[in-house]
Amino acid sequence: MTQSGFRFSAFHPSGRIVLLAFLFICSFTTSTVATQQRLPLDPLTPQEKEIAARVAGEDSRVKELLGGGRQRLVYVEFFALKPEDRSRSEERAGRPIRIGRHAEVLFYGYGNDQGARAIVDLERRSVQEVTRLEGDLVPLTFDDLAEAREIALRNPELRGLLGPDAQRFQIQRQTTRTVNQQPVIEGLRLRTTDQNDPCYKQRCLYLLFRRGRTYLNNASVIVNLNTQTVRIERRRR
Repeated sequence: MTQSGFRFSAFHPSGRIVLLAFLFICSFTTSTVATQQRLPLDPLTPQEKEIAARVAGEDSRVKELLGGGRQRLVYVEFFALKPEDRSRSEERAGRPIRIGRHAEVLFYGYGNDQGARAIVDLERRSVQEVTRLEGDLVPLTFDDLAEAREIALRNPELRGLLGPDAQRFQIQRQTTRTVNQQPVIEGLRLRTTDQNDPCYKQRCLYLLFRRGRTYLNNASVIVNLNTQTVRIERRRR
């Protein structure tokens, strides 16, 4: 018996089992903690993206920019930010600069055709900065294209132009154009400076319908996501 009542002999069978079990638990715990810890420049996790979107969406400045109408989350991306108020003092002291974990969140408001960009501090769960973007500067998303497809295919005139397989037309996902017989839809952003144009200050897409190498060329199809309407302009032969 030793002075420490909890010390086991390395040669005692029961002591060896307990010791091995203890080492295994410590090793597993250390490994789990290391896995859960995120380094400052690691990509955002799905949970971090969800937190960033929620924090940004609840910010009063973001709400004011977006207005009270319909809005869309455009993206949530990692953002590397060095705090200016601490960087100089930490550099002089020879200490590593705290980078922290930040996310850039972008929303689009359909009511006023403008975007709201927010920088979220994920550790403090607060919004550091909010800026306004003109609607033309807010990029299109796959959700925009998917919504434009649904709006367009509800139009009886367009379905008549496309034929019985109208519903088979799907969004072109690939960045490189693939040629096959699957009917696809490609979308282009439509911008105009003509104040009399229905798409002025609106989020409009010009849709292209293609079967293999053949495009629907007897009409122009324009979808306005703000008004949820379709404009079909037939071309003269």
